[in-house]
Amino acid sequence: MEHNHSDHHHHHHDHNHSDHHHHHRRHDHNHSDHHHHQGHKKSKDEVVHSNDHSMLLKMTAVIGAVYILYVLEFISASPMCRKKNKATKAAKTFAVSHNAWSDGETGSDKSTDSGYGHVTGIADEPVVMCGLKSAAFVIIFGDAIHNFIDGIAVGASFVVSNPFGIATSIAVACHELPHELGDFAVLIESGLSIPRAMLLNFLSSLTAFAGLFVGLAAISVDSAVEILLAITAGMFLYVAWLDMLIHLKKESASMNDKWYVTLFLQNIGFILGFLIMFIIGWYEEVLASL
Repeated sequence: MEHNHSDHHHHHHDHNHSDHHHHHRRHDHNHSDHHHHQGHKKSKDEVVHSNDHSMLLKMTAVIGAVYILYVLEFISASPMCRKKNKATKAAKTFAVSHNAWSDGETGSDKSTDSGYGHVTGIADEPVVMCGLKSAAFVIIFGDAIHNFIDGIAVGASFVVSNPFGIATSIAVACHELPHELGDFAVLIESGLSIPRAMLLNFLSSLTAFAGLFVGLAAISVDSAVEILLAITAGMFLYVAWLDMLIHLKKESASMNDKWYVTLFLQNIGFILGFLIMFIIGWYEEVLASL
């Protein structure tokens, strides 16, 4: 009788002890699930936040491409690169050449109206480098940078797919043909011979191959292709923006603003507008919690 009672007590104690351990393990499991759920939620939030920043960086690349091309356009056709006199002539503007800012500029009696744009006071400029006048030098330099960006666009597009690369190449060719014709006309009017102008145009276009290799090499760098495609988008947005650029210049000329006043005012608006939107986007969560 005592033996049975002892066995019953021992069995009851072991059963309770086992239940206690099972309950403890279940509690630990629930606690672990809770932490796992919190960690998963936190990780998801971090991914979403990271994607937001990634989109902002791509947007910055788009705006950066537009801004660089805008500055090159402004400098290459501004009075900094021309000898100014009091005489004023009406000008024609070739929309996709480096002469988008030439409309309404003051010029000299030696002004020439070519089919590609109105070239003012270039022939009598002093030589500044390698036998080139200042306007010719700035145009060659700006064209080299522009072609480098074109090459990046084509290379990055071929990394994505062959059809996309072919489409981008056709688009680049369509906007570069009139661009190069405009540059060629300006180089001729600056006093260069036709063979030398053609040679300089050709040499400046070689930077497109350097850009092409940069674009193709981007496949080995994470997110580089996306950034380069954003730069490509900025380049084509700028081509569409040229018409508005000409209207800005006409408005400035009608108010007799100096070129540096125009540059300052437009840069201030451009940069401040971009910075405000960028800061709001980058610190969106912080601002929402205020």
